[in-house]
Amino acid sequence: MHIESMNEITVSLINSILARIDSIEKFSFTTWVTIAISFIAIVISIISFSKNNSVAKDNALENIKRNIDTAKTQYETLCMQVAELKAKTNPTKDEQEELKIKNSILDSSFEKVLNAYEDGCSLFYKRKVNKKDFKEKYQLDIQDYVARFPDKYTEPLTSYGNVVRFHKEEIKMQKK
Repeated sequence: MHIESMNEITVSLINSILARIDSIEKFSFTTWVTIAISFIAIVISIISFSKNNSVAKDNALENIKRNIDTAKTQYETLCMQVAELKAKTNPTKDEQEELKIKNSILDSSFEKVLNAYEDGCSLFYKRKVNKKDFKEKYQLDIQDYVARFPDKYTEPLTSYGNVVRFHKEEIKMQKK
């Protein structure tokens, strides 16, 4: 969207320059050089803006990946700790209490995983990431989470509105 507005500005500037060229009968060599340099500067600015925008989107996608990976790693680590406690045949009262606390932390950790996907979908809709790359990386995960945990994504009470929107617009629409 920004690139289109930059293109519109460029076209407007070029039209303005051409209108002035038509109205003036003679241009000196330095005037032509100045116009050429200005035009080249505009083209370079547009290219630079486009590249910077692409790099920013790639960085945002990398941050999403890092956040999801970190949240999943924490969740998996806690799952292992809880599994060890559940595997005990005769847990002590302290171990039972520890299991209760770790289960609570485990639930919170799972919410962090879901929040990481929600944040990613939010950036997807704000056009802060390359949509094609995001869909390739996270579409299956999101589809899986929505299918496995429908209670987390039930509208209108869900706090994961962007994930629900992504699921409806990008996944369900593809299947039709």
